[in-house]
Amino acid sequence: MNTVNASEFKANFGNTLDRLERETVKIQRRGRGAAILMSESAYADLLRSACRPTSESQEALTRLKNLSKKSKSGKAFTKTDDRTRALLEKHLGNRR
Repeated sequence: MNTVNASEFKANFGNTLDRLERETVKIQRRGRGAAILMSESAYADLLRSACRPTSESQEALTRLKNLSKKSKSGKAFTKTDDRTRALLEKHLGNRR
């Protein structure tokens, strides 16, 4: 990722847009990160990868569905198994 300051970005806007086809550009203002610019295709790739479920999240969802089915069928449960608990804590944090 290439870094430019805000003044340089303003002065060379067209060149910066051309660079986006090859790389992501970080813009700094007063020495601090202000923005990240990327091409539309890079952004689409980022969204696809961020929204893709992981095998662990799929496993956690399957385990929750199975626990829900057990509860509805009258097979009560009082606690989740260790693997399900670990997955829930990883994906949900301490939101309980």
